[in-house]
Amino acid sequence: MRDGCTTKKKLIYLPSSMINVLLQVYHGDPLSGHFGVQRTYLKIKNRYWWPNMKRSLIQYIQSCLPCQQYNISRTKKPGRLQPIPPPEGPFQLI
Repeated sequence: MRDGCTTKKKLIYLPSSMINVLLQVYHGDPLSGHFGVQRTYLKIKNRYWWPNMKRSLIQYIQSCLPCQQYNISRTKKPGRLQPIPPPEGPFQLI
């Protein structure tokens, strides 16, 4: 607060019946770009609010079929573990 003024914005409370429609517009619309959780949340949070907003957004994006099909994992899968023979004396295996 600066000089006794409050800077709270008035947000629109979204009823539960409209949450999926809004998420479809902000995430699933061809012009919205199927962005991830963080970018979609940043677009929505300044205008709307509902209980457990981030959790429902995460669930919606994780269940988005195009995102599941085209967002592949870019990390290398772990290989199989290979047993190492025990050393015969101290400081032989470094």
